[in-house]
Amino acid sequence: MKHQGALPQRQYFELFNRAPVGCCVLDAQGLIVEVNLAAARLLGRPPDTLAGQALSRFILKSDRDRFNLLCQQALMTGSAQDSELRMVSVEGTSFWVRLDASTSAQADASSLLCVVVSDINLRKQNEKQLHLAASVFKHAREGIMITTADGTIVDVNEAFGRITGYGRDEVIGQNPRMLSSGRHEKSFYSALWRDLIEKGQWYGEIWNRRKSGEIYAETLSISALYDTHSGSRHYVALFADITRRKQAEELMLETNVNLEEKVLDRTKQLRMVSAQLMVSEERERRMLAQDLHDNLGQLLAIIKIKLTSLAPGLPPPSDNTLVELVDQADQAVRQITLNLSPPILHTLGMKAAFEWLAEEMERRYQLSVHIDYEGEPKPLIDEVQAMLFRSARELLINVARHARASEASLSCLCGESKLTLAVSDNGCGFKSSHSFGVSSRQNGFGLSSIHERIVNIGGEMEIDSSPGQGTTVTLTIPITISAKGVRP
Repeated sequence: MKHQGALPQRQYFELFNRAPVGCCVLDAQGLIVEVNLAAARLLGRPPDTLAGQALSRFILKSDRDRFNLLCQQALMTGSAQDSELRMVSVEGTSFWVRLDASTSAQADASSLLCVVVSDINLRKQNEKQLHLAASVFKHAREGIMITTADGTIVDVNEAFGRITGYGRDEVIGQNPRMLSSGRHEKSFYSALWRDLIEKGQWYGEIWNRRKSGEIYAETLSISALYDTHSGSRHYVALFADITRRKQAEELMLETNVNLEEKVLDRTKQLRMVSAQLMVSEERERRMLAQDLHDNLGQLLAIIKIKLTSLAPGLPPPSDNTLVELVDQADQAVRQITLNLSPPILHTLGMKAAFEWLAEEMERRYQLSVHIDYEGEPKPLIDEVQAMLFRSARELLINVARHARASEASLSCLCGESKLTLAVSDNGCGFKSSHSFGVSSRQNGFGLSSIHERIVNIGGEMEIDSSPGQGTTVTLTIPITISAKGVRP
């Protein structure tokens, strides 16, 4: 008579085959005695082809030692054993399974091993993703804060602490309002929450306050996360400290404003200089015209009158008179030429030109000029050389006309890297703050025009003057710009 609780053999095998997990019966050598349909599907082979095969051949090679140890411990101890390892599919890809092994004693005193095979590949993949997400959360350079729907902080990462100065235990259960800087109006936060509720996300820049009280700027991205099972909602805030960038932007903006102001000021200065140069050029033309009229023009008129006296019936002028008049006309042409650009400057150089200039100042203005020339002069670009000569001439004329000085000096120092030209006098002097004012534009270039021309070729101009103490004007230009053969 059968036991009341025993199942018929047919029903037992039907339950075995239809079990939702794989079941394998192994002998003591690990060979398959019987498998159910679920196990056959996992192994990717028909059930009737698996009998007599070693189950270990379907285990990933690197995990076979663990499988063999599992079987040995179950057979030796008679207690249930379990392990998680990887099997290999028919396609050659590995997948994770859980093996639960238990023994069953037979009538002949031998033991069979019953192994339940559960597919846990999806769970392992989820665990891997969760581990990766946890690693990203922990090691992200950006601060991360997770809150509930009402804004209660439930978690933060390490970067949150580095940026805000608050430890994790200090903020859990708190509201993000604790970071508020007070710089934003209520309307700012109302718009933020409106976007979160309606769109599920918000992105922008915000000013917050660290634990130390320091206010800092951050880019902030907030996204809503929904749990489809529980219907709950959380918010994840990702932020990065951009305080240095904002400071750099403010500095750049301030610099741009300053540059624009400098450009406007420089433009005004250039317009003033342009106007000064026009006045100077017109004055030079007027002086040239006056010299031509008063000297050369009158001499030529007299010569013409003398020549007309050669007509028949008139007493002829003496040859000496005509020669003297022509000589005077020639001297007038030479003087005008010298004043414009003396040939000696281009033939013998600046040193000789300055010595001639000193003689001219003595002859025309009774101003004694001492020349001091140091260093071996380098050949200068013609335009630079002419500009320096005219500047020195203009400065000495200003001394003669306005400084009430008895003597002056013209010094030229030729160094390896720069050329320095200085004009000094023992005259009445003036307030140097007025050195580039209207009063300095009365003759020729004027101090302001000289300054602009020197600066435009990369040089510098300095004025040292005070009432009753005389004046020294120093012009400095770099050799690399002005010398021939080394100009960039």
